[in-house]
Amino acid sequence: MRHRQLGAVRRPRARARAQVRFEPSDGHVLLTAGYDATAKLWDARDWRLVRTLAGHEGRVMGADLAPDGSGAAATVAYDRTLKLWAPEDPPPEQP
Repeated sequence: MRHRQLGAVRRPRARARAQVRFEPSDGHVLLTAGYDATAKLWDARDWRLVRTLAGHEGRVMGADLAPDGSGAAATVAYDRTLKLWAPEDPPPEQP
């Protein structure tokens, strides 16, 4: 099991989180599954919200990231659906 020191404690939000996962390859991405019908990707270095995965109609009870570090994610919710999320497209290269 991998342990990580958390730098700061934040005030609790109004919406609870059901599950928390660190990205397995470098541990800098955090995925949370929430009772607000969303999953959220966070940058664990500065606790910045990177992306919100919205689309479920019920509480998101489980979430996990692909072990290959690709950024793909899967979520499962009380609405009896499993959703697979592709990583966001990379920004276009500047000339």
